[in-house]
Amino acid sequence: MNIETRIEWQWTSRRGAERGENRDACGLFGGKAYTFAVIIDASSKGKNGVRFNELWINALLNGLPTDWASQEQVVTAMRNAQRKLRSEGLFQERACFAALLLPHAFPNTGLAFTCGDCRIGFESQSGEIIWLTETHRLGDICQRNGSSLVIPNPNIVTRTLNARRHEDPDILELMAPEGSSWVLATDGFWSDCKCPRTPPEDDSSYLLLGSMLKRYESSDTPNLILEGSFAGTISDNLNFSADQCAVLVRS
Repeated sequence: MNIETRIEWQWTSRRGAERGENRDACGLFGGKAYTFAVIIDASSKGKNGVRFNELWINALLNGLPTDWASQEQVVTAMRNAQRKLRSEGLFQERACFAALLLPHAFPNTGLAFTCGDCRIGFESQSGEIIWLTETHRLGDICQRNGSSLVIPNPNIVTRTLNARRHEDPDILELMAPEGSSWVLATDGFWSDCKCPRTPPEDDSSYLLLGSMLKRYESSDTPNLILEGSFAGTISDNLNFSADQCAVLVRS
C-alpha cells in the first residue's frame, strides 16, 4: 500500500425499540496522510445525549491536525473535547466510544482508542467479524482477571466519557488482514450473535472502513459528522435494511 490509498466508509445506525432517540453517533476526519474515525454511544442518563455526542465529536475532529496525527495529539484533542462538555455543563450524560487512527500508507495497521463497551475489529472477506478490543464491562474485566465472583450486573461499564473527569482511553496497536475491512461498533450491534430482523432493544450502529468499500450512510437519524477531506462529501443514501445487516456474521 502507498500513501495514495483511499479509505472509504459505510455507516449504518438505527434506534433501539426501547429507546426514545438514537444516541449513537459517528465522526470521520480525512487528513492528508491518515483517516480518523470515532463512534460514540451515549447512555440513557441525562436529557442531552445527542447534544453530548455532537459537541464532543465536533470538538475532537476540529482539534486534529491536517497532515498527520500522533497518539499524543489524538489524546490531547480528546482531553480538550472533554473540556467542552464540562464548559457546557453536561454533567448528567455518559458515553462509551471507540476510535481508530489509520495511516494511508499502511491501512491494515491502526491505532485504537477505547473507553467503555464500544469495540473495534475487522470483517474478513468471508463476512466473519473478529473483534480485537476488549470492553470495560465489569463482567468482562472479572473474566479476564480469572475471577470466579458472581456479578449481579456484569454489563456495568467501569469507564466512560463524562464531563466531570477526563480518563485517557486504552490505546492498542491493531492489525487486520489484507482485503478485510475495519469495523467499529456500539454494543447494540456487537452483543447480538445474529442481526435481528426486528429492531433491537438498544441502539445498534456500526462503521466499516476500507479501501474497497462503496461509500454510503444508512441511519434513521442525522448522526454522522464529516470533517477534513470528508467534509461536504455526499454519500449514497440508502434506507436501512435488516437484510443488509444480516450478512455480517459476528464471532
